Amino acid sequence: SSGIFTITSEEEITAIEIYNVLGEKVFASEPHPTNYELDLRSKSKGVYFCTVTTTNGIATQKIVIQK
Repeated sequence: SSGIFTITSEEEITAIEIYNVLGEKVFASEPHPTNYELDLRSKSKGVYFCTVTTTNGIATQKIVIQK
């Protein structure tokens, strides 16, 4: 992706955190309803890990930013 992602969940999203490959947190959000548009175009290209916490659990997904 170029850095724009849409996160959709059936449950309320209580937190979104993005980590780089070194494990450093590069983004954190406040609680949101079930949809959130994430703009990471200002971040360097590379691999990141997106952790989404909902009222029902936690999911982590790898994302790749290519410019």
